Amino acid sequence: MDRSVEREPILLVRDLRKVYVRKELLLSLPQVVIDGLDLEVYPGELVGIVGPSGCGKSTIGRIVAGLEDYEGSVKVLGREVSEWRRMDRKGLAKAVQIVFQDPYTAIDPFWKVGSYLKEAMDVHFPHLNRRAVRERIVRALADVDLDESVLDRYPSQLSGGQRQRVCIARALLLEPKFLVLDEITSALDKRTESRLVDLVRNLFKEKQVSGLFISHDLDLVERVCDRVLRMK
Repeated sequence: MDRSVEREPILLVRDLRKVYVRKELLLSLPQVVIDGLDLEVYPGELVGIVGPSGCGKSTIGRIVAGLEDYEGSVKVLGREVSEWRRMDRKGLAKAVQIVFQDPYTAIDPFWKVGSYLKEAMDVHFPHLNRRAVRERIVRALADVDLDESVLDRYPSQLSGGQRQRVCIARALLLEPKFLVLDEITSALDKRTESRLVDLVRNLFKEKQVSGLFISHDLDLVERVCDRVLRMK
């Protein structure tokens, strides 16, 4: 990708630092997870973050999605995430969506898929009528190669790959500009993983969404991403 033609990165990270406080007996011990990270992601670009467990890669995704406090600067669409998080959580959620690694806990087991997807529409698009909501939900399912028959199923009636596709469909419903995919294949078998990765690559091309693909698997990240950030 020739980024010289792009005016501004959609994600701009400068001198990012994240410190957790670990409790041991009567002591509070600071644990530096991220220290001085710089990162840019340009429109239409999917950047991979790869590294071992505990290196802070998932923390980066949570910070970008507004789920963690941080030091330094993290801007999405030119706006500081910490300010956005404080002033307009709904607006940030529509701009940045995150899909987590475990599809088995992401969806309430007592909700049908249709209710799970409709909730997102009711919160973020309350002005839409029932027919418009249904049309958008069916279209989002089609984007992830699922048909509307899954709307009447419970999560227990779906495979792991199908559940993860439902989670991606829910994220796409909000028409985000930026998508964080956090270890989305780690709970899947290799065949399902391969199909999901192909789907993700095609979705990013079709939707022109930018994002982060977080994984511990370097070969997988290199296969699907435009660039790769390796963490230690």
